[in-house]
Amino acid sequence: MSIHYSATWTAIPDNLSISQLMQHGVENTHPEKVIYEEAITGKTATYGLFHRQIRQTAFTLRQTLALRPGDIVSISASSCIDYILTAHAVWWAGGIVSPINNTLHVDEINHALDLIKPRIFIVDETLYGKIPAIKEGSHHARQPNKMEIFTIGSKDRSATLARIVPAVAKMLAESPVVCKYKYPKLEYFSCSAAPLHEETAAKLRKAFPGAALCQNRGYKDNPQETAKTISEDGWLHTGDLGYLDEKGYFHIYDRLKEMIKYKGFQVAPSELENIIIQHPLVHEVAVVGIWSPKEETEIPRAFVSLKEDHGRDAVSVAKEIADLVASKVSNYKKLRGGVLIIDALPRNHTGKLLKKKLKDYEAISQCGQNQLASKL
Repeated sequence: MSIHYSATWTAIPDNLSISQLMQHGVENTHPEKVIYEEAITGKTATYGLFHRQIRQTAFTLRQTLALRPGDIVSISASSCIDYILTAHAVWWAGGIVSPINNTLHVDEINHALDLIKPRIFIVDETLYGKIPAIKEGSHHARQPNKMEIFTIGSKDRSATLARIVPAVAKMLAESPVVCKYKYPKLEYFSCSAAPLHEETAAKLRKAFPGAALCQNRGYKDNPQETAKTISEDGWLHTGDLGYLDEKGYFHIYDRLKEMIKYKGFQVAPSELENIIIQHPLVHEVAVVGIWSPKEETEIPRAFVSLKEDHGRDAVSVAKEIADLVASKVSNYKKLRGGVLIIDALPRNHTGKLLKKKLKDYEAISQCGQNQLASKL
């Protein structure tokens, strides 16, 4: 396989924080030029005001909250200017930012806090109702003096780079509003987190003919998994299957790993299986990702075999299983692919579960002992 190297080398300074580095190349930018704009609220931040607020907030973090270089700060909030400002202020003050998705289930947030062990946890109004459960459920949060919790309360169309996920790519490619405007400065899209369907890629190239489309370390405190992912010579094993076309573009079409990618979010089948097996009527379960053309992403689907002589209607049991999962996980982990009740899970002669067969409806119907019974 040919290895393609970039013709341009970019030197990255190692003596500056991200926030300081960001300000080095904008000395000649007019201070009133807008750098960020919130699409929903219309709130804007200019270069001059934003950089001044970074330094002011960093000063507050150091003097009022006693933030010291190397301290970890976790932020869990909606995408907004205050989020970006807070992150840059932490970097400016010498701290480490470890974000946590604010849409996670409270148990998942507690797990993240116990893993990261931040000294400061900053949230917005989307997490106000979860704070009591966090204080009670997180072992790290319960430790005295270990963590403090605080709260934070584009018309220009001149972007040169757009970082997106497949679901956003589909929306942009098919939105009639996009066609009403021109984007003369947009140079390329960077689409990552999940495979991009070729049909969507073609539509996106048609909607933005002047822009190139590019599809693109380590596990905290888990050197074994890190070693599996990053080779000794620095290559990253993503777990994706793909090919290199004659123009030098990579096309990703499947995954080697079982991890399900829903709109860029990772969903571990084992996590959902461990919840489903708690249902008193479930004998065996397997969760796989299936492709949804409508959502342009993978969605989780559960295949379940029930215990003998359960005496229940399969459809009602399937609904109970879906509701059980929904009550214990974040929204993006729900069983959007449904719950299928089957007689038995397909296995080979050694008893190994054949999850690849479960991804194909036709394969299930062709297995004599695995007739489809119901779907939710």
